[in-house]
Amino acid sequence: MKSIKLFTMFLLIVLLASCKNAKSTIEKDLNTRFTKFEIVEIKEDSANIYEAHSVLIELIVQISQMNLDVISSMDSLENGIGSKSKAQYIVYIDSLYTNMINKLDSFENSDTLKVDKCYYVKYLVANGAVKETVEEYYYINEKNGDVIHRPVEWKAFLKSVDYSEYVNDVMKYYKDFLRLKY
Repeated sequence: MKSIKLFTMFLLIVLLASCKNAKSTIEKDLNTRFTKFEIVEIKEDSANIYEAHSVLIELIVQISQMNLDVISSMDSLENGIGSKSKAQYIVYIDSLYTNMINKLDSFENSDTLKVDKCYYVKYLVANGAVKETVEEYYYINEKNGDVIHRPVEWKAFLKSVDYSEYVNDVMKYYKDFLRLKY
C-alpha cells in the first residue's frame, strides 16, 4: 500500500514539474510575441499541430513538383514532343490535378486529428484598453525545446499560414490545361 502511495506521489510530482516547465516555455514564447499578456489557462490536450505543419511543408514541395510536371507535360503536348499521344498527356495531367486536390482535401479535413500531445493555452492580450482573448495549441518538442503553436480554430490556422495561396498555386495552370484539353 505504501509503495502505491509513493508511486502516485512520484507521478504527481513529475506531472507538476512538466506543466511548470511547459508554462515557462509558453511564457517565453508569448513574451517574444506580445508586450502585455495574461495567461488564463494552460492544460494538457492533443491536437493536429506538429503533424499539420509537417504535412503542410510536404504539400508545398509536392505542389511545386506537380506544377513542374504539368508545365513540362503541357509543353510536350503543345509542341508534339515525346512519345505520348494527346489523350495520354491529358490523362496524366488530369491525374496530377486529381491527386493533388485529394491531398489538399485530406489536409483540410485533418482538423479533427488528435495526433500530437500538446497544451491548450488561453490568454488575454492587451490591445490598448481592450483585452482580447486568444486560444492556441502549443506543441513543445521535448528533445530540443522548439515551440510550435497554432490557433485552436482550424480555419484560423489555415488563414494564418495563407493556405488559400497553396490552393491557388495548385490551380495556377489549370485554365491552360483545360484550354489544351478541349
